[in-house]
Amino acid sequence: MRAPGDGHGERRRRSWSLNPYEIAVCGYKNSGKTTLLEGIARALAGQLRLGYLKHDAHAFTMDRPGKDTDRLREAGAHCVLINDGHGFAHLGRHDGEALAPFPLLAEDALLVEGYKTSGLPRIMLVDEKVAIANDAAWQESAPVAAVHPWREGHRENAAARALVTHRFGEIPWFSRDDVAGVTAFIRERWRQRTPRLQGLLLTGGQSTRMGRDKALLDYHGCTQVDYGVRVLRHVCAEVWVSCRPDQDAEMTRRRHPTLPDRFLDMGPAGGILSALARDQRHAAAWLVLACDLPRVDLGVVQGLVSARNPFRFATAFCDAEGLPEPLCAIWEPKAYPRLLQFLGMGYECPRKCLMQSSVELAAAPTPHALDNGNSPQDLSRIRDDLNLAS
Repeated sequence: MRAPGDGHGERRRRSWSLNPYEIAVCGYKNSGKTTLLEGIARALAGQLRLGYLKHDAHAFTMDRPGKDTDRLREAGAHCVLINDGHGFAHLGRHDGEALAPFPLLAEDALLVEGYKTSGLPRIMLVDEKVAIANDAAWQESAPVAAVHPWREGHRENAAARALVTHRFGEIPWFSRDDVAGVTAFIRERWRQRTPRLQGLLLTGGQSTRMGRDKALLDYHGCTQVDYGVRVLRHVCAEVWVSCRPDQDAEMTRRRHPTLPDRFLDMGPAGGILSALARDQRHAAAWLVLACDLPRVDLGVVQGLVSARNPFRFATAFCDAEGLPEPLCAIWEPKAYPRLLQFLGMGYECPRKCLMQSSVELAAAPTPHALDNGNSPQDLSRIRDDLNLAS
């Protein structure tokens, strides 16, 4: 059974621009954009690693005391970029994460100042004459919320809100002093953007050491294909069986939706990349499970889902050596360009990508839960252990 929606005619633009969790604050000069963003950053910095991008209409100076970029760094932004249309500058805290050509993507979330004409979700700062409501910047898409300069009950507040509502329909309406309310709105908006979770059972290995197809082995009274799909279905909206193109006709796999590799001869990374590439809007996360992890049960995957941090590239268990386990992990949509970056540098190992990226590491599950079944000796030992446990 082929995965639907693979045709080129169904390709659509991804659902985010610079980071899956992004918000822009837009307003005219001296409308209080930086002050508002500074307050938001202070409120969010304790929970999230923030990026800050500023659009400057003039030639800029970077990180000088009192400047907007300096204020946002002081408020807690981890990565700061500024762009004036002719060039950009980047300041980041070097904490050991290597390879960062996508510095804003590496952050948990992104605060943007300006970029009024962009496709970003934008909060509109209303000026006292409400002139910004008629700005051509909103022709393509309306603001997601508005922030006004008046106190509640001020006589001009109601008239301005009526004008904005007439122009854009009902949108959240906040006082400029209500930083807590604006921050709560952003938090909830990002929470609602948490990507849906789909399951991917990796079965495309060559099984060289085992000498037979590991996906068809029986540890639990059924094949590992059927067992893995059953486990993943408890926590995922949909489950797909990843395989090589030459395995797509195999009858056990075809009992389930299959997702043949598009990235060939790359091992597990090819299956993960093929799944992430399938979703052209980059709006789905994938709980990846290798078929040669026969001890992984419902409790293990439920523990992984409970530990999930959708703001990171992935959520993974630590293995016995303290390294992230990429083949029982949740890969978020923004991991796709990250994996492609490593692929372009000649690295096909998904673990290496996780080791050099911002990931959520969960405590290792029960001992031996992530043991591989790669050889006939492993098969015999794990079967004996599972029979004793039952």
